[in-house]
Amino acid sequence: MLDKINIFKLFKEHLETLKKFNSDSYNIEDIVLFLIFPAILAYASMIYNIDLTNNIIIILVTSFSIFAALLFNLLLLIYDIVSKSNGRIVNRNGDGSNESSANPSNNSLNGKEKKKKTLSLKQRLLKETYVNISYNITISIISIIFLLTIYLMFETMETSKEGASVYPTLLHVFKYVIPLLSFFVYYFLIQFMLTLFMILKRIHVLLSKEFE
Repeated sequence: MLDKINIFKLFKEHLETLKKFNSDSYNIEDIVLFLIFPAILAYASMIYNIDLTNNIIIILVTSFSIFAALLFNLLLLIYDIVSKSNGRIVNRNGDGSNESSANPSNNSLNGKEKKKKTLSLKQRLLKETYVNISYNITISIISIIFLLTIYLMFETMETSKEGASVYPTLLHVFKYVIPLLSFFVYYFLIQFMLTLFMILKRIHVLLSKEFE
């Protein structure tokens, strides 16, 4: 029943984009930058009491919402590039059948192999960019949910100070849940920005190839 909203596969595929390009092993530098570094900064924000306020929550919710919408549009751009790339592969395969009957030279064969490798690398880059965009959309949605939850907790705590009847146990739980959710918000925020720069770099490479 939960298969249609299971996002763990997306998280796994995002981690696979941090592997070395010609190897199945992970790039240690990328693991440190995209996974460990955000955790360190998020933990430091908790130590130095960089708390989320209602104004900051509103700003972050608005920002995540805007970027999520833009990234959805970027997915359409990736789909368009994939469609064009697949069309070129079909056309070149058709051309290859005609050239093979005419005994092509070694130079032309080497040229075809280079084109095939380029197309293969481009397909992989497109897939990884698609996964990175989908991952960023996912963590932005999760962050919005966490931020709204923190906001509601703040409001509940404020109403309790004004005399509203709130279970003391609930307020006690809020004191532990709010820092935990704040940690993940900071973690996802930093990771979101770093992944956004990676997406921008990959889109730049892909579009640059389109002009060649």
